[in-house]
Amino acid sequence: MEWLLLGNLAQGMRYITEYQKNQAIKVQKQQQQLKKWYRLGQILISLGYMTKEILSRIIELQKLCKNMTPRLLYPTDTKFGKALTEYVLDKYAVALYITQDNSFIKEQDKLFIADGSHGYYLFLAIAYRGLDVSRIVTNNLGAAGEYVLDAGKLTNTRLKFPSNGVVYRDFGGIFELQKDIFKEEIDSSNIFLSCFAVVPEVDEGFCEDNDIKADIRRELLESTSPVTILCDYNTLSHTHGWHTPVFRGDSNKKWRGRLERSYTRLVTTTHPEMPEQELKYLPTSRTPQAISGSDPPHSWKRYSQNSKLLYGIMGDRFIEVDRSGNKLCYEKKIW
Repeated sequence: MEWLLLGNLAQGMRYITEYQKNQAIKVQKQQQQLKKWYRLGQILISLGYMTKEILSRIIELQKLCKNMTPRLLYPTDTKFGKALTEYVLDKYAVALYITQDNSFIKEQDKLFIADGSHGYYLFLAIAYRGLDVSRIVTNNLGAAGEYVLDAGKLTNTRLKFPSNGVVYRDFGGIFELQKDIFKEEIDSSNIFLSCFAVVPEVDEGFCEDNDIKADIRRELLESTSPVTILCDYNTLSHTHGWHTPVFRGDSNKKWRGRLERSYTRLVTTTHPEMPEQELKYLPTSRTPQAISGSDPPHSWKRYSQNSKLLYGIMGDRFIEVDRSGNKLCYEKKIW
């Protein structure tokens, strides 16, 4: 109440705008909420219901959600806007795992972050961690918008658009390519991209639902730069034949060749309905060994089958994380 009165007084004297007043009140409420969580946590610790580590984790999670929430509003009648509301915890988890140490993104790295919601949340995680990267090239207008708002600590990071950019509202910003210039811009970059579906058992392999998106990803995948493919369990549990293939013609050879490269990695969350017993073991040791064509899309069995095939090709470069962003630890299966 005191803040509201003070805000009204300051606004009346023209020291702040209505927007600034509302933002100040919003920040104060967030701080008060954190204090309430802290006080409640201290009570639960004293009663033996909670540890300091759990309380610290809760507060950290609340800060994380605040920093990983888009500050720009996107209409949910677009594919990009809708994607920002789907499988959010999975996208958080993948982004947080990738940014937790220097194994994926090194100091003063040059990044290419592709369009789409996975890339958007990866950018928010980079800002949240305050990673020291020198340049980000992106065709993700959402990431660009957050960059303009000075998200996180990316004060020394330059952001650049690919050449010949054309905005498509439905996809949150996609760019047609001047291929010779585009190749220069992704040369020596650390590439991060996502897709609508990964279907490893068929020739199409890596699929998209838009020709221009597919063109961009084809160029990225055919580059000599390191590539990290960002996924979630939904991405890996599609049936084939629904979407435009990235690789055409000699697609299977190129797709498998990219997966076999030592500098290609794939990070995904696991299916929430996957039995705990299955998650203990290497994907190649999982059941079922085969599934029928009638098995519905997005089932845990279809995820299991696709993870088995991808791990068989990529080995430890196929990485599964839980929804907290922790890498799964496998046990040796005893037959």
